[in-house]
Amino acid sequence: MGLYAVQTFWGFSMATLPVHLLEILQSETQTGIVIAAAGLFGLSMPIVAGALSDRISSPFGKRKPFIISGWAVAVTILLIMPSISSKAAIIPLTLTLYAAFFVAMGPYFALLPDMAPPKQQGTASGVMFFVGGIGVIVYLFFGGRAWEANHAIPFFWAAGSIIFAVVVMSVGTREPKHPPVARKSGDLIRRIMTERRALYFYAGMLFWWSGLWMANYFFVIAMRGMFGVTVREAVLVQFLFTISYVLFALPMGYLGVRAGQKRLTAAGLVLLALVLFITSIVMDFRFVYPLMIIAGAAFAIILVVAYSYFITIIPSENTAGFLGVYMACQNGAILFGPALGGYIIETLGPRIMYPSAGILILMGAAFLFTIRKNRRGIPGSDSQQGVSAGTS
Repeated sequence: MGLYAVQTFWGFSMATLPVHLLEILQSETQTGIVIAAAGLFGLSMPIVAGALSDRISSPFGKRKPFIISGWAVAVTILLIMPSISSKAAIIPLTLTLYAAFFVAMGPYFALLPDMAPPKQQGTASGVMFFVGGIGVIVYLFFGGRAWEANHAIPFFWAAGSIIFAVVVMSVGTREPKHPPVARKSGDLIRRIMTERRALYFYAGMLFWWSGLWMANYFFVIAMRGMFGVTVREAVLVQFLFTISYVLFALPMGYLGVRAGQKRLTAAGLVLLALVLFITSIVMDFRFVYPLMIIAGAAFAIILVVAYSYFITIIPSENTAGFLGVYMACQNGAILFGPALGGYIIETLGPRIMYPSAGILILMGAAFLFTIRKNRRGIPGSDSQQGVSAGTS
């Protein structure tokens, strides 16, 4: 249920927040810059919170104190935002919202490798993203589509859904007891620098997530500009995209273990880039529906299989720290993608934005092909030669 909260927030971020900011700021470029500025927190907060959660021990566990406190702040801001119409107020409020969200996000993603045995992590990640996808679907159908009826409903729906999911997760899960890891702050960075395969993976993520954020954050705005559709119609297409992603999440988790997680991740990235290229040239909105269904399947691969593959190439004793950097690369790309997307839409139009996003995704995919098996040719981190988990 933890990812139900995370994905509900992302649904709100993609379908509602950009439109809300655009109404206040009156500029796609400024909207993109505000969202990009939030990427500063996406770059830093998961690393800090993840590394700190490796070191603490509390009656509630190592991860839950960060998850609960981050969400408490984020929900409070969601409830306040509908009443804010000032440029001077909405910008710091949006940045604080993302800072709190990223505090919760880094430690949350360390829960799966904490609780699931290595051989079950591919399947577990499929289940996790399946449940998360349901959160997006429910938000888009009940919250996001209500924007034109009442601008406050999407905010209240997101806040209520997050509260429900975090309470269920907190009550229904028990973290395994691990002693806190006592390390200096520089130790994590030095350890990461010895893991060449993780470094290549991080570099690829920065590119493909820049493209993904560019396309995702401006999806509704781009659909309105390209085809003249309403917010409700654009959100419906986003809804179909999410249903496709949810339906494919579990099968792709299974398929990744059997067909090769690295190979399948690369295929998903190439497929999504191709869909973006085609979307930029179609003139009939009806063709967008099947394209987004295909894109949803590719997105499921990128979320589920890439995450499962990454877990197999990092050291188990630094899981939260390495996953904090993983989330930092994913969310730090918000610094670049939305700002560039907003600028392209405002100067060149939305039809140029989509192939630009596709190029960034393909550049990221190219980094996957530089990743080789470790020195003994077995799965596991470069320094953990004896770990056997997953397949590349």
